[in-house]
Amino acid sequence: MDNSIRNKRKTKVRAACAVMGAMSILVLALYGCQPAQTSDTASKSDAAATESITLTDWSPSTDCATCHSNEVSSEADTACTASKHASLSCADCHSDTEKLAKLHNGTSSDDRQPTRLKQTEVSSEVCLGCHDQSELAQKTASVTALTDSNGKTVNPHDLPATETHQAITCTNCHTMHSEQTDLDGDAKSYCTSCHHADVFECYTCHQHG
Repeated sequence: MDNSIRNKRKTKVRAACAVMGAMSILVLALYGCQPAQTSDTASKSDAAATESITLTDWSPSTDCATCHSNEVSSEADTACTASKHASLSCADCHSDTEKLAKLHNGTSSDDRQPTRLKQTEVSSEVCLGCHDQSELAQKTASVTALTDSNGKTVNPHDLPATETHQAITCTNCHTMHSEQTDLDGDAKSYCTSCHHADVFECYTCHQHG
């Protein structure tokens, strides 16, 4: 092989080695500029990430996601009714601030979360502020989900006026924070909790002498 060609190749190899060496030095220099994370610092970071939070002064502006992460994340889950109400905040529905403040006082993020909210009720007035009752009744006039064993059908949004029916709220049938796979079944199940013989008409189960 011609010496001139060999010399050219050697020159290229030396140049490449020089470039790689310079890059290595640069990388090491940059790495040296980074703050060293000692094991003590790392352990403190881990502890901060898992540190328990105890509430002493709950208010409607408190970040509910700190503890109730599943419920808050349901606002983005299209299977949950909450996802269709993105304009609402937690406090818009859970408005019993006095009771909630009392229940949250001294609670910790490490505490076991309730599987169902039993200590506060969502007022139907919140729902009816946007959903017109008469329009709902019209839309469900032909729904047959609430049909008893005698074939009597009741409109779920136009129930007969009784004292018991007046106590029914929207959330008795409509679930907000979990996937509601069988709305018809859920509503009918709520009816039969009182109409236990699956008969809607009064005085047909228990005859009076």
